[in-house]
Amino acid sequence: MSQILTNLTGNAIKFTEAGGVELAARLNPVAEPQLVIEVRDSGIGIPAERLDAIFDPFVQAESSTTRRFGGTGLGLTISRRFARALDGDITVRSEPGRGSAFTVTVATGPLDGIRLLQPEQIATTCEEGATAGGQTWAFAHARVLVVDDGEENRELVRIVLEQAGLEVDTAENGSVAVSKAGETSVDAIFMDMQMPVMDGYTATRLLRQRGLKIPIIGLTAHAMKGAEREVREAGCSAMVTKPIVIDVLMQTIAELFGRYREASEEIVVSPTSSALGESTIGEAAAVPIVSRFAEHPRLRAVARRFVSRLEQQLVAFERAWEARDFEELALLAHWLKGTGGTVGFDAFTEPAQELELLAKARSEVQTAAVIAKLRALASRVVVPGEEPVTFVQSARREDVEQGELRYGS
Repeated sequence: MSQILTNLTGNAIKFTEAGGVELAARLNPVAEPQLVIEVRDSGIGIPAERLDAIFDPFVQAESSTTRRFGGTGLGLTISRRFARALDGDITVRSEPGRGSAFTVTVATGPLDGIRLLQPEQIATTCEEGATAGGQTWAFAHARVLVVDDGEENRELVRIVLEQAGLEVDTAENGSVAVSKAGETSVDAIFMDMQMPVMDGYTATRLLRQRGLKIPIIGLTAHAMKGAEREVREAGCSAMVTKPIVIDVLMQTIAELFGRYREASEEIVVSPTSSALGESTIGEAAAVPIVSRFAEHPRLRAVARRFVSRLEQQLVAFERAWEARDFEELALLAHWLKGTGGTVGFDAFTEPAQELELLAKARSEVQTAAVIAKLRALASRVVVPGEEPVTFVQSARREDVEQGELRYGS
């Protein structure tokens, strides 16, 4: 759901040069309750005859819109797919020159026993959160095992948990995790669910079959409907989605452990120009992309390692694309989707998510465009104190629109 809102609000902001953008949410209390969120803007609007077409890949309201605002035209397509996968949909109403309103509906599932907040309660909570500064975390001593095939993910979670007072061991796949959990005593396991050698589902089932009772928190970049049910059915106590949000991770630990104390040192994150992602390809003078952890003395090193690995992975993307190895492309995109945002480079999350879905659908034209978008984003990545990193030359806009990947001259 967060990705849908990111896409819609990003579009609304991009196409609104005057006025504003507004979000409104409500619960539709029908037989099968639905969450309804409306994203309204006062932007350029869409002609009535083009409303249905804007959800088609690479289609915008008119050709002049592409020239003026740029973009690959994939965001709405992906967003509608997500909404429908959640038993919902996205609809739109618009008037040229007066703005647009996109309405998202998703099924909430049964709400029996769920406490619903009134608007005034939500307002009070937001005000308290705004004055609280930022939550800091520290736990009573416990030993945890972090399992993830991504080195950057393991390292970031390890640093965060150690700073909160926990003793941390790591494993690179489910097989190693099962061995370590049998050899040493741990109080909790953070288990990535998609890994080579042995995935988290298999590892968790094995551990539960062997009588392990400790909390196992599933980590997954799959946030579609049914994902949490599958994770819990495998034996996990809770699920945290990737990219990992530190406060969500820590709150989950607090709920499972049932104890924490405030820390004296908090993890400081910096504002990032990539929070909403980017829709434009080939913007040589665009704002540099810097990790949210750029100023953190320890997490900064993890962001640096990601940048170094990104260069290698882009080469792997190219090789997989040249071979039309869509299975490998999907795996590489899944890595980037989960790792990029986790280490603070949020701009990569949306296109990586798009690429994973498109690679699974074996869509050559659309896949080519998103790979080109990743090239363009990578050319803007900056490590604090250094010049922008140059990986490979960005594809020309006309090549992308034709579904071709040729290096620019």
